[in-house]
Amino acid sequence: CAGKDFLIVLDGWDELPSELHTRSVFQKIIQFPADLEFDFSSVIVTSRPIASSDLYRFISSRIEILGFTPTEVKDYFTEALGGEAQAVQKLQDQLKECPMVEAS
Repeated sequence: CAGKDFLIVLDGWDELPSELHTRSVFQKIIQFPADLEFDFSSVIVTSRPIASSDLYRFISSRIEILGFTPTEVKDYFTEALGGEAQAVQKLQDQLKECPMVEAS
């Protein structure tokens, strides 16, 4: 039916307090298309893998986005910093000092 297609995007599921995953409007939104049998509607939920296990019963597909290789990171920094090798090295050194930032 024309005009009934829609897309809902929930970004940062893993950033919600865990009690909101099962007892909230967010959980109802995730179930919404299945409950109402909208064939042409979609819900996209972004999350880190560790917090997404409670979504598996609602999803029809799952996509994992992998991080960058060290070479890709260096290439990106080099381009973003206009080829300034010293600035690139300084940024890479700072990332190594703070692994939580490097991995996120």
